Amino acid sequence: MTMLSMSTHPSDETLSRLADQSELERMRSRAGRHLARCERCRGEIAAIAALGDAARALPEPALPASLRARVDERRQGEGSGVAPRPPMPTGGPAP
Repeated sequence: MTMLSMSTHPSDETLSRLADQSELERMRSRAGRHLARCERCRGEIAAIAALGDAARALPEPALPASLRARVDERRQGEGSGVAPRPPMPTGGPAP
């Protein structure tokens, strides 16, 4: 896939990849150098980065108690040598 489309802006896929790179890494690519000159694409990168930050900030969902019990039973039955975790609260976000 080409890095720059006919409109001369990087594709969404390329922008997403660039959002995960450092400034130095970005400048090594043609699309990264484009970002230095294009306010529109820098805005897209900022939005992608904000979305990733928001997703990472979400609390981990708690496992239903019945599923947690089955997992713990299976782990004990396999003789994994790993002690089961204490029960987690149900219905609320994980700590």
